[in-house]
Amino acid sequence: MFRSSAKPHSQDPKEFNRRGLACFKAGDYARDIICFSLAINLSPSNAKFLKNRGRAYYAQMDYNKAIEDYDRAILLKPGYAQAYLNRGVAHAKKGCHELCQIDYHKAHELSPAIAENLIKKGKILIKEKSYTDAIEHFMGAILLNPDDFLPHFLHGFACLFSHNYEEAIANNSRAIELAPLFSKAFLNRGMAYLRIDRFQDATNDFKRTIELDPSNVEAFLSMGEACDSMNLLDESIENYKNAIELDPMNFLAYLYKGEAYNRLLKYEKAIADITRAIEIAPSYEMEFLYRAYGSRALAYRNVKEPEMAIEDITTAIGLISDNVVAISCRGLIYLEEHSYQLSINDYTSVIALEPNSYEAYFHRGLAYNGLSNHEKAAEDFRFAEELKARNSAGFFSNGGAAMPQVLPTEVDASIPAP
Repeated sequence: MFRSSAKPHSQDPKEFNRRGLACFKAGDYARDIICFSLAINLSPSNAKFLKNRGRAYYAQMDYNKAIEDYDRAILLKPGYAQAYLNRGVAHAKKGCHELCQIDYHKAHELSPAIAENLIKKGKILIKEKSYTDAIEHFMGAILLNPDDFLPHFLHGFACLFSHNYEEAIANNSRAIELAPLFSKAFLNRGMAYLRIDRFQDATNDFKRTIELDPSNVEAFLSMGEACDSMNLLDESIENYKNAIELDPMNFLAYLYKGEAYNRLLKYEKAIADITRAIEIAPSYEMEFLYRAYGSRALAYRNVKEPEMAIEDITTAIGLISDNVVAISCRGLIYLEEHSYQLSINDYTSVIALEPNSYEAYFHRGLAYNGLSNHEKAAEDFRFAEELKARNSAGFFSNGGAAMPQVLPTEVDASIPAP
């Protein structure tokens, strides 16, 4: 009878390695370590199997064991560039930066494409939102090619999304030094400036971005946001109009323009723009739609259309049900419309979600007063004063606003996104 010369699967190291790779891809790191270990037991001189298990240990954040496997792989295959690279990344995780640099340079010596591979892997990590790991890869690429603008820019990009704004500014500045006409570096640096309230610096960078790339919609949006922050509302509206002219389906530009009109007390224009934003926004943009309905609700309130305002806020609450700001706003409108029981219901919900909200107790007290339930009103007012006093003394961290003595005639132009 014909017999295959291949080993049975249970004794085939390549089969165990294949299974380990499949487990790694699925994120089952405990099982892939078992599979790679079986492969290594059957073929202890295979450097690739050791490198693969080292990568699995790294994924489990067991950097010491990962380094041990990379050490063994390098002993078996001294020219193994990928093992040097991986060991360098593991050393970086442990804070051993000198060892990391030695390994990166050795990897680059063995394979000049290593820097490119670091950048490629870093981009993948950004897509996976693994910004810290991406930063380490870009730092490795910078070590190998310090005069290449791209790893500096990508490092800055990852820092921006990991909220390390000073590092984002520094890396984008270096990218600009190396590539003065690279508009995206100006854009990203401007965004970092914007996040730390350096509005004029942000504006300068957005202007430069637009000079280099007049069709950059994101630059006009960001410029509008910077102008908003400086209360230059007419300028912000012009920037949002430019963004819409370039991209008529940009729902963010319509929303931001509508909110700027809200702040200018041009409520009809605000309603028109925010309505258009809601019409064209994708249904999965839940936080955006929540904000849009809330902003339009407050515009409706200010043009004395409380029913439309309540309908919009109710829609917003349906999108993000436990948001105390939206529930409080609806409770306030009910209170203004003398729908006291509905106002009480909303403020009771707010108190359940945020028991230390003295504003909620105060407004519920006003609603109880409206129903002539003076005993409950007095109880809520008393409790509101106690909470206010404690908050002023530093016992609570979620307040700080002065106790309202009368119902406000105007409220903020938009419900803040959660």
